[in-house]
Amino acid sequence: MRIVIAGLGAAGLAAVMAARRADPDAEILVIDNKPFDLLHTCGLPFAVQGDIAPVDRLKAHLQLERMRAELVRPCRVTEIDAKRQIVTSVSLDTGREISGPYDKLILCLGARPRVPAGIEGLARLLALAADPTAFCMASAEDAQNLRGRALPGVRAVVAGAGPVGLEIAAALRRLECRVTLLEQMEHPLPAALDWDMARPVNAYLAEIGVDLRCGAALERVMGADRVESVMVNGEILDTELLALAAGCEPRTDAARAAGAQVDDHGIVVNQRMETSLPNVYAAGDCARAVSLIDGRPIHARLASIAWAQGAAAGANAAGADESYPGATGAFVSRIGDIEASSAGYTAAQAVDAGYEPVSGRLADTTAPVWHPGALPVSVKVVACARTRRVIGAQAVGQAGAMWRVNVASAAMAAGMTLEQLARLEFAYCPALSHTDDPLARAARQALRKL
Repeated sequence: MRIVIAGLGAAGLAAVMAARRADPDAEILVIDNKPFDLLHTCGLPFAVQGDIAPVDRLKAHLQLERMRAELVRPCRVTEIDAKRQIVTSVSLDTGREISGPYDKLILCLGARPRVPAGIEGLARLLALAADPTAFCMASAEDAQNLRGRALPGVRAVVAGAGPVGLEIAAALRRLECRVTLLEQMEHPLPAALDWDMARPVNAYLAEIGVDLRCGAALERVMGADRVESVMVNGEILDTELLALAAGCEPRTDAARAAGAQVDDHGIVVNQRMETSLPNVYAAGDCARAVSLIDGRPIHARLASIAWAQGAAAGANAAGADESYPGATGAFVSRIGDIEASSAGYTAAQAVDAGYEPVSGRLADTTAPVWHPGALPVSVKVVACARTRRVIGAQAVGQAGAMWRVNVASAAMAAGMTLEQLARLEFAYCPALSHTDDPLARAARQALRKL
């Protein structure tokens, strides 16, 4: 059995490990486009902030030889001949083409940073390698160069108030830059939070001195060999740095050219992570993810999902029978001193998905107010009004947001109702929690609306 894995990120590594466990004798070949094994891209904002130094700590050596997996790099997959079961790649060092057979092929090609089209000057300034001042935040070098230029008083524009943009904005403020944060939608984290749950994020950004501008479209980037200003909704803003955080797009070119079914969410796969091509699997950011709640496709580029998908793909390619039923999209972002977390549908997304949602929300503290360690936390629970099943949760606060969303994510995976979540038992210590947790109380608040 010859298993070829294209791409070595979270999904690719999980696929290698699962395939080796399922078939100790399989021949495993990994093709990757990086000159090193693995980059922990989620750590890039924290490298900018200075929490991770040197930045090369984000590059991992995986010792694939101990898993008896051969690594060919730096190579980019260019063609898949699904009929003959041959995959072709090109060496990024020499330009030489390399073709070889596979019995099973697992595509873990990841995603590329999204660079919006039609913004004059953006692509040109992002492409400048010498003394860069515009960054896509896709590499360790991006983080290192941005940190090196983020001196006190320097003006910086961050385009995109998703998790990466928010973390970068907070990092730049910690470095005493003057930061303007742009978001096209009505509030930050629009894919994760409802507008009412974004208010604590807005308040925190104002507190640390970030100039948040929502409904703001980046229209033009100006400067000859460095960023000098940007145009936003017709207004010129002077700036010395630009960090683009506009999300990412799945790498589906090779799969699409080979005839695989692809949509806006990525390469279409079933629960076994099989594509529409025989003996070809896909996992991670290049593959489509579906909601564990109802099976609908979701936009979720999360390392946790990539790992689970890669593990299922690797095991099945090696002869096992495993399934990956979907994701709640459980997510957390650490923005300076606060956590913003969510899972499942927001109330707005639930309406778009055809639900009649009911929700409960409250602003509380992580512990009793009489304890000096109590910190603010806001919690929201979303449910289907007809079935009372929990379909979403959000939390924002200085602490305790992530674990409450993790509890809610487990509740969604178990198909729990509002009544069951409201009766759930939580551990109690006055330094850490309440006798009646805010998550359970938010569920009861939603019940009172029914």
